[in-house]
Order: sequence, then structure tokens, then C-alpha cells
Amino acid sequence: MTGDYRFVCVTDIGEPKPRMLADAHIGERPHCWTVVAPHLTLSRHVEVLVAVGNTVLSVDAAGAQDQLLDKGPYECISASPNGRLAALCSRGGRIQVVSMDFQRSFSEYERPEPDAPLGIAWCGSDAVVASFASEALLVGPFGDTLAFMHDTPVHLVQELDGVRMFNGSVHEVLSRVGDEALSVFQIGSTSPAALLYDAADSMRDHASHTDEIVRSIRDEMPQAVDTCIAAAGAEPVVEFQQQLLRAASLGKAFLPAYNGDKLADMCRSLRVINAMGGYNVGIPVSLTQFQSLPLEEWVARLLNRNLHKLALHVCRYMDAPSGQVYVHWACAKIRASTLDDDALYRVLRDKLDTAPGDTVPSYVDVAEVADRCGYRRLAIRLLQHEPRAASQVPLLLSMGQDDAAMHAAVRSGDADLAYFVIFHLFKALPLGDFFHAIGRTPVAGRLFERYCTQIGAPVLEDYYFQNDSFARSAQLVITENLGECDSARLVANLKVAHKMLQNDKTRMLETAAIDQQIRLICVDSTTGIGCTS
Repeated sequence: MTGDYRFVCVTDIGEPKPRMLADAHIGERPHCWTVVAPHLTLSRHVEVLVAVGNTVLSVDAAGAQDQLLDKGPYECISASPNGRLAALCSRGGRIQVVSMDFQRSFSEYERPEPDAPLGIAWCGSDAVVASFASEALLVGPFGDTLAFMHDTPVHLVQELDGVRMFNGSVHEVLSRVGDEALSVFQIGSTSPAALLYDAADSMRDHASHTDEIVRSIRDEMPQAVDTCIAAAGAEPVVEFQQQLLRAASLGKAFLPAYNGDKLADMCRSLRVINAMGGYNVGIPVSLTQFQSLPLEEWVARLLNRNLHKLALHVCRYMDAPSGQVYVHWACAKIRASTLDDDALYRVLRDKLDTAPGDTVPSYVDVAEVADRCGYRRLAIRLLQHEPRAASQVPLLLSMGQDDAAMHAAVRSGDADLAYFVIFHLFKALPLGDFFHAIGRTPVAGRLFERYCTQIGAPVLEDYYFQNDSFARSAQLVITENLGECDSARLVANLKVAHKMLQNDKTRMLETAAIDQQIRLICVDSTTGIGCTS
């Protein structure tokens, strides 16, 4: 929001292209505002809900619409995770849930003691949590409430499947209990999953009626196993996770045709989640949140905290590529190192050589960091181990290693990559230095000759002259004058070629042939027979 209460939208932080939303003609500072993501709106564009005066404005790129509310002013606004509902909390503590188009009001709740709200967030898509000075109030879909008392106000963070509440001394996650957990743990439950859980508990206590319980749910055993697995995924306490997974494992033993991949995948996911949620890591997430992002994103979060060992164990445990872990470790080692180039190179190579065969660390990324940190010689040595020439060559050019870049491009066998280096040097170097640079690599020189011959570039003559290529210079002159019918001009150009060939002692035969051709043309011109080309 700008100083004149206009809204600017940036949809991609990687390639920011700011776009101004419509002018809502807001003359005073809004009480609050929230963003509705594009995938949650009917227009598929970003919308902003702005509380101004006693009403709410919906602002997008096309225009602004007044929702004509009269129970404001609203201090807090929040959109539900599914984008269907909006929660409003007025200055006196009145909580109101309406549809996203503000055409229907689903529920209202007014606190007995009016109090200004500090924040509001959705707990899932069917309950709202409002934060006040001394409590966090959960309001259900039918007006039921549940208060969580705190000594100091808590900050609310809305998440996919719940809401996170924390202050200086408390960190709590509030979420809806899933149907699977209710099926297992509800008092008096006789569901197959609850009976299977009791059977596993009895088996641990060596009770005699375990077999009787298992036999009673034999026909419903697949459903019971699936329910226990799903309940374990939603359970935050590790001990209960283990008990539910043991119950599922017990039930699976009585199902010869049951596919155990679901149980194995849940065990792996929960082990990673529990490791990230430990006090020494501090990334507590639920299974829903963990599955909402690819594993690479979670590994990147671990790397941002320099937890390279844990990130490597996670990649190996989940059978995922670990190249980014090695690259991030190497870059962090370079930034924090006080060693010289040789010692640091040995340390990096000893570690990077231990990467699995299916994991190829990007030496280009490591070398780029080394170059920025002042380890130019280290960067050059690291680039020698980069197998992808297309990634290696541009960095070598940026470091001024023109010869190394040219050799790498030629060694790759990619003509386009070699031409890329040639054109870069042609633009970056004076013409004489450029001729010397490509002359040191015969393949590059031949590629440059071929290109100039195809397009008829006059610079080829200067190139031959610079390299003392007398025979090729003479051949170029002769080729350019094959269609010349002016005898005087033709003789003059052939004499130039003849003089060039005289400087090359190995071209005596060609020199004599051109000399005879000049004499023949001169005789034809004096007798008036015609031109010879």
C-alpha cells in the first residue's frame, strides 16, 4: 500500500513486475486490509479487501466495489483457506462470517465484554480464531466458542490446516481433529480402527483376547489399517504415532495382499517431520503442510539454517537427490573459510568426492561463490571438474579466462558453444588481440574462417594478414575475382595474390601458375581476343 492508499501487486518475487490495482479513492488510512490470492477468486486475479469507514471495499485490477456494510469499523479481516468465506471483526469485538462476495452472512458472534481485537485468522475452513488482550477465542460454525487464556496477547498465523498462536513464552498450534483420529480415540468408539488399536495395545501387554479382537474385524481389516495410518499422520505426539503405526502393522500382517507402501511412506514422512520439529531445528509442521511442498523446498529450509547433516540424511532417507546439499555446504565453507586456495580446494574435493554416483554437484555454483569471495584460482580449479561445458564456459568468460573457455568449448564438441566464445571475444577484444586469441586454438580459427567465408565478411582478409597466412590470403583474392571481366583490374588483383605467394616458399608451383595467368591475360588484352576469367 502506497502513501496515498493505492495498492501495488507483485505476483512473482523472482521476476518482479509491479502492477497498480484500481484506484479506490480512499481518503483516509484503512483500518485493515487483506489479500485474496488469485487461485481463490472468481476473476483469477489478485483482490484486496480493505476496511474503510464502516464498510469494506473489494479492490482488484479492474475496479473497486463497495460491499455496503454498516456494522464497522472493522479492525481485522481474514479470508478462509478455500477462498469461499471472509471473517470480519469489528472494533467492539463482533465477529462476523460472510461469503466472499458479501451476499450472505453465515454467523455472527458478539463478545459479552467489548474489546478491540488484535488479529483474526481461520482455523481450517470452518472455524475462526480472534486474538484479544488476554485470550484467543475460537468461534465454531454454529456459534460455539472456546477460549484460550494467555498472560500476554498472542500473534496469529493462519496456515493450511490450522492456526499458529505464539507470544514470548507460548507457541501453540490449533487445528481441527480429523475424522480418523476421532474414529480411533473417541470414547466408546467401536470402529474397526479403534478395535485394531486396542488389539495392538493388548498384544503389547500380552493379553489373551488379542486374537479374538483381530478375528472380530477380519472383514474390515483393510479399512482399519488405512484409518490407523491416516490417524498417525494427523497425530502430533510421537508416542501416539508409534502406537498407531504398530496397530497398522499388526493389521497388515493379517492381509497378505495388502500393499504396504502406504505404511512405509507414512513412516518416512513422519520421521522427517519429527526431525524438523525438534527443538534444535525448530520447523514444526503438520503432515498436510509437509505434503503441500516438494521435498526440495524443505531441504532448502534446512540448508538456510546450515543444517547440512540433517538435510543430507533427509535426502538419503527419502531417496532424493542430494546435490543441492553438497553445493550449499561448499558455498558456506568458502564464505566462512580462512584457508588459502590449495588447502580449501583439498577440503572441498574430499567432501564433494563422497557424493553418490547419481548426485552430481554443480561445480559452477561453487566456483561462482569462490570467485565472488576472492578465490579466483580456486574457482578455476573447481571449474575443471564441471562436466557440463555449457555451464562452465560462461563463468570462465566472466572471470577473464578466455583461453580456458575456448579450450572447454572446443573440447565439448559443441560448435554453437565454440561460436559463442568466438563472438564474445570478437566483441570484447581489440581486433588484433582477437586474432591472436583464436589463433592459439586451431579449431576456433577454422570455425571463424568458415563463418566469415559463408557471410563474406571482409575481416577475414585482416585475419589472414595478421597470421601471415600468405597462401590463404592469395586464395581469398583469387576467389573474390573469379568473375571479374575488367582485364586491368583482374591483372592488378592477381599481382597482389602473386606477391603474397612469393612470401611463402612452399607455394612455388602456385606462384608460377599465377605468373603465367597474368601473362596470358596481358597477351589476350593486346590482341583483342577477349577477357579470360
